[in-house]
Amino acid sequence: MLAIGCIAVSIGACATTRSADTAAPARPAAHATDEAGYLAPSAQIDAITFLRRPPDTDSGAQRHDDEIAAAAVSLRDGTRWAVATSDAEFMDKVAAANSFACALGVPLSQDRTPATMHLLGRVRADVMTSSRDVKTHYQRPRPFMVNAQPICSPGDEPLLRGNGSYPSGHAMLGWLWALALADVAPERSQVLLARGRDYGESRIVCNVHWRSDVIAGRDLADLVAPQLRGNPDYQRDVAAARREIRRLTAAGAKPARDCAAEAAALGTPLPAQ
Repeated sequence: MLAIGCIAVSIGACATTRSADTAAPARPAAHATDEAGYLAPSAQIDAITFLRRPPDTDSGAQRHDDEIAAAAVSLRDGTRWAVATSDAEFMDKVAAANSFACALGVPLSQDRTPATMHLLGRVRADVMTSSRDVKTHYQRPRPFMVNAQPICSPGDEPLLRGNGSYPSGHAMLGWLWALALADVAPERSQVLLARGRDYGESRIVCNVHWRSDVIAGRDLADLVAPQLRGNPDYQRDVAAARREIRRLTAAGAKPARDCAAEAAALGTPLPAQ
């Protein structure tokens, strides 16, 4: 049963919700990547020490998380849910990166932007490494495990149940990708950072992360970003991606997505935070 139409044809892949009997099959590995990150083991962040503990189950902070998750249900039948569904893609690096195509102003693909995809792939690997231990340490239950409400990517549910909610790896990824792309195209920094924020907040809309998970993911990204920027390989790859994006921009290449539709959807305010 489709909760919304194919409005997301303009946003990315057609994003729909599925009933339980038509859910997509579970993916074989949770957020796997075969790419190496930029940070050496000795430079990895001790996220367990850096991040505050997630809210206790009987705390005011958890009640606030509960309220926001409940209020986000109101977005389920709208275009913001469609964008959140598109943003949920993680395994397909090109599809995930194209959440940022409108903000960057050019299409992203392995053929046309290999340097940019290489940069984003290595950053994604650092996200996985930096967030893995802390997620395992806390094993915080995700919102859908508590409130029994649907999620926007039901095929991911078995994997998500075994992958701790705190912090949000998607929010960390979205913010680090936005920062990296802002290094590539500093003239588009404002819109890229806004998209990175929205990318993380899509996880609240999808009912797979609490608000505090998303904030923690961005906090962790802010800690990792200076280390990336001080890495010579990262600097080299940013320079290569900048040349590539400038060539595409000068050639007038445009994203295949309907950027006006995406902007309108992202203009839908999330519940009061």
